[in-house]
Amino acid sequence: MTRYRDISSDKRKTSEILKKKNLIVKTEKSWLDHTKKGAIIDFELIKGSSLENLVKKSGRKKNSVEAHIYHLRKEHGINISYKNGIYKIMNSETKKI
Repeated sequence: MTRYRDISSDKRKTSEILKKKNLIVKTEKSWLDHTKKGAIIDFELIKGSSLENLVKKSGRKKNSVEAHIYHLRKEHGINISYKNGIYKIMNSETKKI
């Protein structure tokens, strides 16, 4: 469990990543400081992915992927939508009218 995260910084970094999502190069470490399987999930969620695909790509079990999504929401303050079977990181800095 991540402690003492700067949620506003995580949201800002995520917003910047979303602006450049077509130029993203997947690395060993995500912008949220996750590595290995967690980083894979983070990067897959940028463009959107099904739970089954997240399990396949990351090599984690279904409940572990679900726990990571929960972690992103709770500990990092990341807005993740779920629509038509696809999980996707949404820009939390977008102002709603």
